Amino acid sequence: LANVRDKQLVFLVDAPVWRAKLRLHEADVLDAARSLGLDCTTVAIKSSATPLPAAPAGAATTTVSATARQALRVALASLQDPGSPESAPGHASGPGSVLRR
Repeated sequence: LANVRDKQLVFLVDAPVWRAKLRLHEADVLDAARSLGLDCTTVAIKSSATPLPAAPAGAATTTVSATARQALRVALASLQDPGSPESAPGHASGPGSVLRR
């Protein structure tokens, strides 16, 4: 949705196929807008001459500080049973193996 102008919903799409799909579902779109409290009676669909910017591929990864890494180890250790073999530092699921690089 690009805009709501007077009683018209304005959509901006990047391909003709989306324009056609919105036209097919125009009544449903208007019903949904009305259910949200918008007093709309028409839909305008505009195609962009240039492609719209792509959404980011995924969340950016950040490095974890040594302090945060240690806090996570302590938190994990507090959740483990001290007598269990899984809590041993060399065990694959023990606190010593978590977040190792």
